[in-house]
Amino acid sequence: AGHSAAISVESAVSSFISGFGITAQTMVGQNLGAGKDERIPKIMRTVLWSGIVITVPASLAILFCSEPIFAAFTGDETVLAVASILIAPVILNFFGSATRSVAFSLINGSGNTRLNLAVALIDGSQSSYPQRGVQASMFVPCQLESTMPIGTSSARYSSRA
Repeated sequence: AGHSAAISVESAVSSFISGFGITAQTMVGQNLGAGKDERIPKIMRTVLWSGIVITVPASLAILFCSEPIFAAFTGDETVLAVASILIAPVILNFFGSATRSVAFSLINGSGNTRLNLAVALIDGSQSSYPQRGVQASMFVPCQLESTMPIGTSSARYSSRA
């Protein structure tokens, strides 16, 4: 429940940031195709600042109002009681989304399919690590065994399962 609530909060903010990145991909591609390479740094700065403008207030909101925000996604009192543990990973993910959006705009907009594929594979294999950290932080101490293989369901390895 805690993991789901944290991911839901993070996804709500990231979806807005991703919208700017997707728009920028098209703008980068159009400007590269038109030979207007000098416009691309301005597009990247605009996407970065747009992400920061969304991320800073969202981070402050989660920092000062974490319990009511998490309550929108879960009614579990145990999760709400430890919502403060989830603040740091969620805020890090907010800023990660803002910076990733800029990089993906440039990579995807450039039309370099090999680079795009390589980055997608690396990102897909690495992006779940912060989520595992959020998930592990929700367990009662000693509930998660240190021998849990990466990529397996944590429920199988908890003492409650």
